[in-house]
Amino acid sequence: MGFKKKRQQKKEIKKRIYRPHDQREKEALLRQRWQSLFTFLFILLVVVGVVFVILWGRAKDRRAQQEQTESTEGISERGFTVVLDPGHGFDDAGVALAEDLAECDYNLMVVNEVKRILEEAGLRVHITREQDGIKKALSDEDRLTYAAAMAADAFVSVHACEETGVYYSLLSDATGDAAHLAGCLGNTALPESEYDITKGRGFPAVRMNVAATTPYVEAARLIAQGIIQYKDEYYRVKTMEEGI
Repeated sequence: MGFKKKRQQKKEIKKRIYRPHDQREKEALLRQRWQSLFTFLFILLVVVGVVFVILWGRAKDRRAQQEQTESTEGISERGFTVVLDPGHGFDDAGVALAEDLAECDYNLMVVNEVKRILEEAGLRVHITREQDGIKKALSDEDRLTYAAAMAADAFVSVHACEETGVYYSLLSDATGDAAHLAGCLGNTALPESEYDITKGRGFPAVRMNVAATTPYVEAARLIAQGIIQYKDEYYRVKTMEEGI
């Protein structure tokens, strides 16, 4: 039998074996296999996506916890930093408290005594103005900018007034901490938005009004006690948050 004849016979056999309906069954089976493959790939992608989201969320939580720990450790290493601001000064003397005593001088006396007490307690303290020197204006913006540059953990601006009071701003970037600081400094903590000096940028800023009749040493002692109380509670809260 010749080659061409054998080839023709094979074709006829294939035609008899692979009838039209068998071919359709073969195509359906192939489609089913492709569909199964696509379904498997889709489920695999979903599982991989879920695992990625879980791992990413855990990594994000670890980063946030690490940043918080580093922030607290940074404060521990450099010491709790307080910026004290004696109100007025330079060409702004404030009110006259006595014949030979202007408010700006009284505020500076209070702040210097607070600084001494806090430094003895191990806190880092900076003052926005230590002496008048060349007369010039020192705006609230200047004072807050200085506090930010010093990485203040607390900012207290001291003023002599007829009545005592501690003011913080509801428009501050750290209103919650400012309210806490104000509460530590006195029972008359009041939210007040009109004082620009209380609008800190990432740090609690308050204005402390001291009764002008209060001896400066006594006023300084009370302010220092309030700041130390705030510092101790700050560390305690941070430690609790890290333990959660």
